Amino acid sequence: MSITLKYGRTEIVLEPGGRDLPIIAGKAVARLSQEMIFSKLRALMPEGRRLGLLVPDGTRPLPIAALLDELAPAFDGWMVTVFIANGSHRLMSPQEVHRHLGVWAERFTVVQNHSADAYRFRRVGTTSFGTPVELRSEALACDTLFGLTLVRPHYYAGFSGGRKILLPGIASKASIQANHSLVLDKDPGKGKNPRCVLASLADNPVHLDMIEAARLVPIPCALAHFIYKDGKVADVFASFDEAVARNREMFEVRTEEKYDALVISSGGAPYDVNFIQAHKAMENAVGGLKAGGDLYAAMECPEGFGSPDCLEFLKLGSVEAITRRLHEDFKVYGHTALTILLKAKKYRIHLHSALPEEHVRLMGFTLWDGRTLPDLPPHAAVIPQGGMVYFPQG
Repeated sequence: MSITLKYGRTEIVLEPGGRDLPIIAGKAVARLSQEMIFSKLRALMPEGRRLGLLVPDGTRPLPIAALLDELAPAFDGWMVTVFIANGSHRLMSPQEVHRHLGVWAERFTVVQNHSADAYRFRRVGTTSFGTPVELRSEALACDTLFGLTLVRPHYYAGFSGGRKILLPGIASKASIQANHSLVLDKDPGKGKNPRCVLASLADNPVHLDMIEAARLVPIPCALAHFIYKDGKVADVFASFDEAVARNREMFEVRTEEKYDALVISSGGAPYDVNFIQAHKAMENAVGGLKAGGDLYAAMECPEGFGSPDCLEFLKLGSVEAITRRLHEDFKVYGHTALTILLKAKKYRIHLHSALPEEHVRLMGFTLWDGRTLPDLPPHAAVIPQGGMVYFPQG
């Protein structure tokens, strides 16, 4: 049996010693026709001549250009501004924006969120968690907002999509850091808040804070919540809760006995464009792995870590040192570094990537050549689409 895994925009093929390994994939749930999906999407369109259209950046696989093609008839006579909800991600290049939006990159005004430009944001309130909610001023100047969001498991917000298109999507750095700092336990010695875990929304302060922030938006705001499967949009919902429920139905995996070893791919580009994105597949997988188990991960990461903060925090060298620094000066991707080291302490992680060897070792991982596998223990499996399929932790 050979195993083919997506790796960036290419593939790698593994030969696990002639042994057949079970494949863990999403459940076979019927996908709606494209015609039905587009019909549901158009029905969600809000009214308002000056429309702010919120879309995720290129780290999400939603086919934004195709979706805009379908919505185009509804835009006739409207003033449309597309807001790319980068949050704290880097800005996309002009070429990337064109690939992402297609012809609409020239036909509409396009604004990317640069969270550090403090003067571009307007305070709309403060949540009960103390987060100052500062959103992009140009977006709030529209008659209405319409967000196209992708819902899938997220390693500390429970699930992505929905309210995240607003915070962190079009929020200021101050808002994003205040919200994301809720991932820490109030006791610096304990590290991560145990409620801020994958696929868990109940009592998750990061999620609840985002919900409060969304309710503070002072203009009408409608959101479309997409489910994505096998390279295509599978469905769209008006309700975040409905989209989460369908995610659980399609992608959640439970096992009575955790695995001794797992072989995973993030699912190729854009899931493994950088390590911050790629490591989400690791987080999806480790809920099904025994403590001390082996995780073999193929993740290209051509853009490196994706943030200098992640690397700088990793250089602190320990969970304890990172946690202390985060309590002193929270940085979004410092928390990612904390999550990485927590996994490295609990599991043996073998990584095949384009990252420099010293960076792989700094994370506490070992290098894997991505071509050969050792003799794996009896209870082992393969996850080809690690960016989607997940074992719940909460």
